[in-house]
Amino acid sequence: MLRNDPPEIRESYHLDPSYRHGIGLDVVVDAPGITWEVIEDAIRHFRQIGEWNWENPQPVPRERMNLSPEGGPTTINTIPGS
Repeated sequence: MLRNDPPEIRESYHLDPSYRHGIGLDVVVDAPGITWEVIEDAIRHFRQIGEWNWENPQPVPRERMNLSPEGGPTTINTIPGS
């Protein structure tokens, strides 16, 4: 299913108020991997838009989605503690 009809993936920021101490932030970026530069750019953009929930109106182009032969993502990048 994912290989033939992958879901739309959009860059986004979503505030997560469920954290016991503070507010979390879920971030989806269109990048080949997670680096400090990618994280810093995402934070900078989040601040520029006013630190609100945001979703890119344009989905990530399917040709840039990195799908394995089995039809799933080859990597899922998370930040520890999220």
